[in-house]
Amino acid sequence: MVYRIKPWYRRTGNLTKCLARMNAFVQNPFISPLLAESVEDFNHIPLYLYPLTFDAFLDDSIEMAKRWQKDKVKVEILDDLPHGFLNFVDFDYKARKASYKCIDRIKEILQHIDD
Repeated sequence: MVYRIKPWYRRTGNLTKCLARMNAFVQNPFISPLLAESVEDFNHIPLYLYPLTFDAFLDDSIEMAKRWQKDKVKVEILDDLPHGFLNFVDFDYKARKASYKCIDRIKEILQHIDD
């Protein structure tokens, strides 16, 4: 027997209640720091951004970099790559090269965790 779960928008019940729960989750500053009134609670955390020239979130990335403490943010805009470029590493040289930059940054961050 196959059980199929209906998507949230097709379920019977209180849609307003469901949307309110989703909105509360999305508005959490630990989920989306850009929506926080102040990012001072997060400024001790280094921020590494790789916004993309063809990304719908390019403006959000730039705004986040402006709000973060200047010495804790590193931004490098990657040219000619779309959002989701990591899905193209097997097919596109630029995506593969950019993925190596991301991997190097993650390695760098992980080395400082024990400090």
